[in-house]
Amino acid sequence: MKKLLNPIEFFDDKKLLITNLIIFAIGMVVATLMRAVFGSPIEFHFLSEIEVSQTILSNLYAIGIMTFVLFISGKIINSKTRFIDCLNLSLYLRIPYYFLTLWNITGTFSNMTSKLLNQNNITEILPSSTVDMFVLTTFSILIFVVWALKAIVVFFSFKTIANAKKISDYLILTGIFITSTILYSFLF
Repeated sequence: MKKLLNPIEFFDDKKLLITNLIIFAIGMVVATLMRAVFGSPIEFHFLSEIEVSQTILSNLYAIGIMTFVLFISGKIINSKTRFIDCLNLSLYLRIPYYFLTLWNITGTFSNMTSKLLNQNNITEILPSSTVDMFVLTTFSILIFVVWALKAIVVFFSFKTIANAKKISDYLILTGIFITSTILYSFLF
């Protein structure tokens, strides 16, 4: 379990990068098939129609921003922070989202998105079947579990990447992350 919560400490950086890139490629195929678009390092959503380039570019932007946040924060704390470790962590943090995109296999989220864009009345987009309600409920629960796990992974891995020991080290990371997420939402 420790290896999954802190892959940077336990796995060779080059092997981890290769594994992450393979998972990224597979994840992009799955995300495209499930019509997922990644809005930021912590968010994704589904569309009724999608372009492959849109999914890939949005995920690359999210990975790039997270890598930038980790690298800049790490360099502020410890000048020996390595870029490859930050990139590996950013790629690794995307993996749960690839699995979560499978919750749109029935098209529930894509259908709701298209209804939302075409209707002004929210009662039109509420789940219409038991299956849709089950999909929405399990997805909601899983997204909170994923966010909690990602926070734990970031905590342990950032400790390894930047040799972070103080609360102020994590406040730097949090501040840069929040700032970059806000800027990203305005720019894109």
